[in-house]
Amino acid sequence: MLRTRARRRLARLWGYVPLSGAGVLAGLTAWVALEYWGRGQSDFVVRAAAIAVLAVLAVSVIGVALAALLLFVHLERRGEGRLEGRLEVGRGLDTALRVPRFRFWPLVRVGLRWVTPAAVSVTLRPAGRYAAERVVFGERGRPERVERLFTVGDVFGLAAMAFPRRWSASLVIEPARATVDLTTAIRNAAGDGHAHPAGEVEGDLVEMRRYGPGDPVRLIVWTAYARTRRLLVRMPERAVAPQPSTVAYFVAGPGDEPSASVARTFLEAGLLGPDFTFGADGCPTPATTPDDALAAIIGAAHHRDRGGEGLGPFLAAVPRERLGRCILFVPGEPGPWQAHLAAFVEALPAPPTVIASADGVLERPGGRWRWLREPPADVGADLRALPGLYDALRRLNAPVKVVHRSAGRVLAEAELEALRHV
Repeated sequence: MLRTRARRRLARLWGYVPLSGAGVLAGLTAWVALEYWGRGQSDFVVRAAAIAVLAVLAVSVIGVALAALLLFVHLERRGEGRLEGRLEVGRGLDTALRVPRFRFWPLVRVGLRWVTPAAVSVTLRPAGRYAAERVVFGERGRPERVERLFTVGDVFGLAAMAFPRRWSASLVIEPARATVDLTTAIRNAAGDGHAHPAGEVEGDLVEMRRYGPGDPVRLIVWTAYARTRRLLVRMPERAVAPQPSTVAYFVAGPGDEPSASVARTFLEAGLLGPDFTFGADGCPTPATTPDDALAAIIGAAHHRDRGGEGLGPFLAAVPRERLGRCILFVPGEPGPWQAHLAAFVEALPAPPTVIASADGVLERPGGRWRWLREPPADVGADLRALPGLYDALRRLNAPVKVVHRSAGRVLAEAELEALRHV
């Protein structure tokens, strides 16, 4: 810990020195060449080259130092102040920050990245004399402080300076919505022909169930058989549709952003029914409304290191008779939360439905030139761990579904098996 802090402090102090590692190496090399060959052996070619390198280095250092000073003064005079707003993961936000473009000094380049929160991509777009900042958040959360790191360097990479700036913030970053509606996918994966718990009627305005021996042939829905090759029979429409209460819990952990997106889809589509109880890591009391449940999902982003610890208090806060129908949203990566999940499932009166969600590349390109088209290794790292996670969850003797957020569908066992060989 002390070594890490010392390295960070040294890196921050080095940022105020207008020299990069390449600049130090180039300067030392030019100085040695000038002293040994240029003056010691009177090599005028080497002397001229060394002097040229040192001159370029000096101009770069002076230009970068001056540009960094002007940028610092500009930020002091025109700070954007407190950041406020509510947006989704993946949606762009144009902030009020403007940085000089230094068109009078084309050799200077200004860079910017966010240190806190870290999962933010930043682009600077030309806006007249200045460059406007546009950010895209990669994770949900409620950041109360924003720390930016400004860098000023030359095009040769010889000189560079960096300094941080902090602003207060009141941002609410919601999880992204799923790309497609998961209602049909989840219902078909369960092998159920009834409407979802919200009671909305889908398809024909009657209830249906699987054909059983002794059912009249006239009640068979032949149109459904033509589409799905499954025999379904019509049933009289009920005057009052059943409204089962659902208990759901969101488990936080590394790689839980796709799971948060799927959980939000369940809430907004009414898949948990009108009378639900929702819990999440870091949420002291269970939520009973979609807005409170979404707030609990957002707040769970700050409890990833203690994912699953809230399952015990949640079990004690919910009446046991309501735990017969339970849905658990878990990350798509293994983590310490699995031990807490196993203890929670064992204490339930009935097996819950476990929904793990992930994102990534399902299929890698083939062919002779696949190495040219293959995505980076870290893109599919989470998916390569999915089969092992699926096996561990299945050992809990509970129904497990793996949702691919980008595709918006439940992965079949054959697809999970194929990931073992990626």
